[in-house]
Amino acid sequence: MEQDEITRRNVAIAEYMDGKQGFVIYDSDLYDYRPMTIEEQQHHVRQYNLHWEHIMPAVEKIMREFSENIHSWLPMSSDNPKMFHSKLHGAFWLIEGMDKPLIERVWLAVSEYVLSLKS
Repeated sequence: MEQDEITRRNVAIAEYMDGKQGFVIYDSDLYDYRPMTIEEQQHHVRQYNLHWEHIMPAVEKIMREFSENIHSWLPMSSDNPKMFHSKLHGAFWLIEGMDKPLIERVWLAVSEYVLSLKS
């Protein structure tokens, strides 16, 4: 996966966790805030794809929300990224993707879920 796509997914997770849209930085040359570039985001956004201590709070938040709203999720297909529990189960137990580290499989399930919320 390309670094830009990894960053895009990590930014989406960070926005989901922080409840903020977009990342800005104070630009002293302009005396104003401006959106961060991809390079700046890579330095400021947690690497959810590399560290369990970063990705697990996102898993816990999703599972809490899922549990609170279980009735609204039931009619969905298990292929839908919003069916997070199914995707998480697949990350652990399905043969497909076993060539990737477990943290990467979990991160993919989390990032697909978070990105599906934006659509």
